[in-house]
Amino acid sequence: MPLLTELRDKATSIYKHCAPNGAKGRHEQQVTMVENDFTALAQKVVEQWRNENVPLNTGATEDELLSFEKRFALTLPPDFRYFYSLVNGMTEFESDKYFFYLWPLEEIAAVMERNKALLELLDEETKENGERMGCLGILGEGGGNSICSAISRVFRVFPVNQKEPSSTESVRQPSSFCKIEIPFGGYLIDSHRYFLCQDKKKRFFVHSQVNVGERLADNFGHFLQLYLSEPDKLYL
Repeated sequence: MPLLTELRDKATSIYKHCAPNGAKGRHEQQVTMVENDFTALAQKVVEQWRNENVPLNTGATEDELLSFEKRFALTLPPDFRYFYSLVNGMTEFESDKYFFYLWPLEEIAAVMERNKALLELLDEETKENGERMGCLGILGEGGGNSICSAISRVFRVFPVNQKEPSSTESVRQPSSFCKIEIPFGGYLIDSHRYFLCQDKKKRFFVHSQVNVGERLADNFGHFLQLYLSEPDKLYL
């Protein structure tokens, strides 16, 4: 697994230059434990899909992953990156037994660029109010600027108090907290979507369109864990 080895070596190399000597061994052990957690989960999910004959794309190459990161000026979290090195989404219009469809990187990129173009059509005031209400998420990509603007004007007089998220179970995280939002899957022919979101503190978590801003999983590895053990918590 060259990708996984490279990620581990980079993390260890950086730490060796700044960590006290006594902490190096503990850190390397901790890196291995975390690494084993999400790699085992990823492999188990892929194995389950293969046993169920879910049509899967070949894993993304390192060049494809780097190209995606460069295209959007971001760094994918290790758990998400590793999973996509195993399987680059499902083949078009195919899904698993829960009707969950994992998007290929190219489809993710196309949707991200389309959403960015739509947002650029909105003026700053409309965009802020539209995102606060989840306007784009509710109406979909074809919702139209005029509708979003009208709804925004109606609700502009009602202040919205936004609080910083604190836990997976109780927090409703508005999309305005997302510095980066990566759609990676859908349910029942895009009935609702799943997003990998990076907050302002650069922490990644997963949310969906079912309850806009609800924090479903603390990271992508946690999403895989819930998928295997408690899919109903992911609205599957």
